[in-house]
Amino acid sequence: MKFRAFLAAAIVPLMLGAAPAARAVDGCLVLLCLAGNWSAIAQCVAPVEELFRDLALGQPFPSCSFASAPSFPGSLPTNAAGAATQASGVRAPTYFTLEGLSQQNCPVQYAAQVFGSFSCSGYLGAVNVTVNGVTWSQTLWNPDGASVTCYSSAAESALGISNTPCDQAQAAYNARLVTTGSTGW
Repeated sequence: MKFRAFLAAAIVPLMLGAAPAARAVDGCLVLLCLAGNWSAIAQCVAPVEELFRDLALGQPFPSCSFASAPSFPGSLPTNAAGAATQASGVRAPTYFTLEGLSQQNCPVQYAAQVFGSFSCSGYLGAVNVTVNGVTWSQTLWNPDGASVTCYSSAAESALGISNTPCDQAQAAYNARLVTTGSTGW
């Protein structure tokens, strides 16, 4: 009897220590944060940066309890509750996709060839957000928490923002094109 108690006292803590940690990031919160100017919203900074670290470690995007899948493959489901209703009464999809960056999907102002290899300014992946069927934003991220969000003109108008870091990088890229006449590729 004492042996069983000893064994239970030794094994239970080991089992508890081996249990996976609960995910701290709420998928609905980070989706809402990524749809807005998250780096300027104090409540969003820590969860979004934690999301980027988790993604860099290969963890999936956290789930959102208000999720339903869009009708095409390759995206992760997240219809946010309260999505606007179109005139037809059909809800337009609100969702995000998560992808690695390549020459095809890296915004041109961040794309470069470094020692013969492609780089997207050190960013590893992108979270693309579509709100009510409209392309909203693309947040480029790396595991260190560095990120930049490029908003569509519809998002900038709705959020009342302009001259974002992504806009500034685009303007600098356009100025280089005018000066050099080349994309640098």
